[in-house]
Amino acid sequence: MTKKREIDEKIRENLTQIDTINRNIDDLHTDNADLSAKIDEYKETLNKLRVNKAQMEAQIQSALQQTSLLRRNLVSEQNTLRTTEEELFAETKRSEDMNAQIVEVQE
Repeated sequence: MTKKREIDEKIRENLTQIDTINRNIDDLHTDNADLSAKIDEYKETLNKLRVNKAQMEAQIQSALQQTSLLRRNLVSEQNTLRTTEEELFAETKRSEDMNAQIVEVQE
């Protein structure tokens, strides 16, 4: 009988260990599911960030192109202004010369 009791005790111990291991497995499955959900969230966030990065890079490129265009327009407008100022100076000088000639003629 003693041998049978020892065997029964060992069986009970093994069953207890099996239950403990099964609970650990269940806990690990739960943890694994939670971690998988977090990983999926992180993947979605990463994809959104990649899209945002691409959009920002496109916006930056567009802004750089606009800046370059504005610089060219500014240079063109500055050249036009300089030419207009030179023409105005020449016309003013011509007007002064003509006024001086008129004064000379009138005297």
